[in-house]
Amino acid sequence: MRLSRISTILLMSCFSITGFASPSLPHSSLNYTHHHHVSKGSYSLDLNFLIKDQPQLFFVLKNPETGAISYTQDGLFFMKDNYYYHGKNRLQGYVMPTDLANNACTLTDVKLPGFGIPATATSVMMNSLNLDSNSVAPTVVPFDRANIASWNYSVAQAIYDSLGNTHTATLYFVLSSYNYWAVNVFVDENPIGSGRITFDSTGLLTSTEGLSSLMFNPGSGAAPQVISFVLDGTTQFGMSSSVWRSSQDGLSSGALMADSVDMNGYMSAEYTNGQSILFSKVAVVKN
Repeated sequence: MRLSRISTILLMSCFSITGFASPSLPHSSLNYTHHHHVSKGSYSLDLNFLIKDQPQLFFVLKNPETGAISYTQDGLFFMKDNYYYHGKNRLQGYVMPTDLANNACTLTDVKLPGFGIPATATSVMMNSLNLDSNSVAPTVVPFDRANIASWNYSVAQAIYDSLGNTHTATLYFVLSSYNYWAVNVFVDENPIGSGRITFDSTGLLTSTEGLSSLMFNPGSGAAPQVISFVLDGTTQFGMSSSVWRSSQDGLSSGALMADSVDMNGYMSAEYTNGQSILFSKVAVVKN
């Protein structure tokens, strides 16, 4: 419907609209969110909860062919070509995170991001662990990853290449002498480098050598990548060798799984790799 008495869109407060619950809370803190499964076909998006019991609020629409602006209190939309439609008109909103940063509040068509996001190749693998100070230097030399008698401890972790393929990075720790350990690095079956770590007399890590910027070529069309292995927080105490923390900064590729709308009207796209992309905020106006 068209309304001649619709007020000016809330330019100065478009990110804290009073019609939305808890406007002062950041998007990530809201614990009440509507999720909608996304498929490549059309589906319904129900936004009525955003203006429920608030008859003064209207959703903003725009005709993509004529540019005409109109308004509705019917919050049921369907998706086509990644846009949200009400009849022939597209739902309007504010671009995230750009408008959120500069409060520009520029109305635009609400558009769901692509159905897939690319992988992020691992560039850093981080491990904090304890190496048992009671360990004995292996008598079997040289190091052979296939012979457990030639090393003292190992840590393995999944990493990703530029195509999102999973590989296994393994660090083998070999006690050289008190407070000195050699570290041999493999990805899958391939050695990619070696280094050394040193501890002081209290078991705290004092230096790491040779574990930065190691080259790995995953093959299968993926780009060669450089990986650094960070051991900050690693100790050499008189207790069993074990891992305190383990992480890496890569991600697999992700397929679009759902979109979600929270009580402030923020819209996010959720992907199968666990990533969530904030892409819009639904616009409403007050009569």
